[in-house]
Amino acid sequence: MDKINKAQDWAEEEVALGAEGWPTSTTAELIAIWAAILTIPREKHIEIYTDSNAAIRNISRSLEHMNRNSILKRKNAIWIMKIIDLIKTKSI
Repeated sequence: MDKINKAQDWAEEEVALGAEGWPTSTTAELIAIWAAILTIPREKHIEIYTDSNAAIRNISRSLEHMNRNSILKRKNAIWIMKIIDLIKTKSI
């Protein structure tokens, strides 16, 4: 059963994910960030805490430059693009 957070107007959720193959720690962090953003309603302010400098750096640089060709040259390009697309689509 969902709990409603008094400071917010949406339910708190718990999600369990798995990644097959040999994901790196950065890939796992990016998947977790993507899943968190996926559950957020449109036009909400969110803060995601991570200790993965690589994930933060890749997302930040991609948001600044928004060039798909440069994103595609990076490791984890698919997850970075998925995150950027969600941020844009949901106006987060």
